[in-house]
Amino acid sequence: MNPKRLVALLASAGLALTAQAADLIGVYRDALASDPVYQAARAQHQASIERLPQARAGYLPLVTGSAGAYRNYNERDGAEDLDYSTRGFNLTLSQPIFRMQNWIAISQAEKQIVQAEATLTTAGQDLIVRVAQAYFDVLLAQDNVALSDAQKRAISEQLAQAKRNFEVGTATIVDTLEAQARYDQAVAKEVLDANDLEVKKRALQQLIGKFPEALKPLGDKLELQRPKPDNIDEWVKAASDSSLAVLVAKAAYEIAAQEVDRAQAGHYPTVDLSATYNYNRNPASSLGEAFTGASITSKNAQVGVVLSVPIFAGGGTQS
Repeated sequence: MNPKRLVALLASAGLALTAQAADLIGVYRDALASDPVYQAARAQHQASIERLPQARAGYLPLVTGSAGAYRNYNERDGAEDLDYSTRGFNLTLSQPIFRMQNWIAISQAEKQIVQAEATLTTAGQDLIVRVAQAYFDVLLAQDNVALSDAQKRAISEQLAQAKRNFEVGTATIVDTLEAQARYDQAVAKEVLDANDLEVKKRALQQLIGKFPEALKPLGDKLELQRPKPDNIDEWVKAASDSSLAVLVAKAAYEIAAQEVDRAQAGHYPTVDLSATYNYNRNPASSLGEAFTGASITSKNAQVGVVLSVPIFAGGGTQS
């Protein structure tokens, strides 16, 4: 084989692989990673998932610690002034035992996750529809451009034939002008269809994040399957039982109803387990001249149950 021809074949093969047309599945995968509407829905879903650990945190132990170092100066009449330093730290543990509001908040968070998952699934289904619509819009626009080009070439031949007939005297100038008008209309339609194709490609670009260079057209034979079950009443029943929109609305209703219960729980008492440990170290001179020594250390530990009963909160709970 001629070496130059072999190089040309390899180059054309590489170019064909580079410019391989994208199919509908490939375009959909690109849209999953690039569509801003779907990405916003995914981010909202992730934010909603975090509401459950946030709600559970209200029923988990709370540990706080504090430490301090102070410089003290006391002026005393008839006695020596005191100038000393004190240090200490405090550690507190609180474990909720009964807090009705927190229990209700956990149940609300679980329903918010169900709502968020249904919303994300709805966004995914909407993305499928938008991608398919944009994909087929581009294919249709490409066919319109090809049709306009073919019509223009055909009308161009008619115009050339009309001009030849006029030159030989077998047609009038009116026939030539009419043919010219039809050709001008065909050119205008070709420009219009080309612009429409550009618009459709830009719309698809917003979904997939890149300009669609080439799309794979539909096959010659497209067999459409009838729906299963082929009964509209069964589809209506299935939509009522498993519709994502109904699921989102139902979750929203239950969350709102529990919000009323959570507000009413503001009247209920709360029970907490509390544990505290204090450590303080003061110089002996802080007690006066009668005391000597390097320092005095005090340690205190407490463990107990705290019952809090709301009596009046300015009317906020009732409101």
